[in-house]
Amino acid sequence: MTDKKKPPFDDGSDPKKKKLRSDDDFDPTIPEEGVTVPEDTGGTIDFIGSHLPSTGEIASAARETFGNSLPEELIQDLMRSSTEINESVRRIMHEHMALGFRFGEILRTVHRAYIANYGDSTKTLQRARADAYFYIEKLHRFSHSKIRLHLDSYAKFHANSEAVEFLRQTDMQLLLGKDIGDEIVNAVIDARKANPEMSTRE
Repeated sequence: MTDKKKPPFDDGSDPKKKKLRSDDDFDPTIPEEGVTVPEDTGGTIDFIGSHLPSTGEIASAARETFGNSLPEELIQDLMRSSTEINESVRRIMHEHMALGFRFGEILRTVHRAYIANYGDSTKTLQRARADAYFYIEKLHRFSHSKIRLHLDSYAKFHANSEAVEFLRQTDMQLLLGKDIGDEIVNAVIDARKANPEMSTRE
C-alpha cells in the first residue's frame, strides 16, 4: 500500500519547509506576540450563531499564529482540522433543516406506497399525510405543528445557503408567510449577520 501524502490545504505556503522551533527557552504555554488567548468564562459558547471562517481566513489565521513555530506540514494539518470544525458546526446548524428533510422522506415513502395500493388521488395524498404524521407523532413525540414547521422551513429555505447558515429556527418560523418575499428574508439574514445575538422579536 502506497503512502500518499495529503494535498496541501493552502498553496500559499513558503516553499522552504519550516522546522519545529528548537529554542531551549521556547515555552508553549506562552502565546506568540499578537495572539490573544480568550478567558475561560465557564459558559457555553453560542458558536452556532457565529459566522464561519472562510478558507482564506483559516489559512491566514493559521500562518499568523503558527507561521514561525510550526513546520508547513503541521500548519496544513491545522487548516484541515479547522475546516472539519466548520463542517461540524454546519451539521449542528442544519439539524432543524435535516429534520424537515427526514420528515419529508417519510411522507414521500408512505405516499408512493399508497399510490401503488390505492391509486394517485387527493384522498390518497391526504391519507398518506395523515398516517405519516401519526407515525412521527407517536414514535418520535413531535407535535403536528412542530412537524409542519420543520417541513415548511425545509421547503422554503433549504436552497438558500445563507438562510440555513445564519437564520435561527425562530427566524424561519416568522418568515414562512406566503406574503413574505426574498427582500424581507435577505434583510433578516443581513441583520442576523451583523448581530448574531439579535432577538428574534427585533
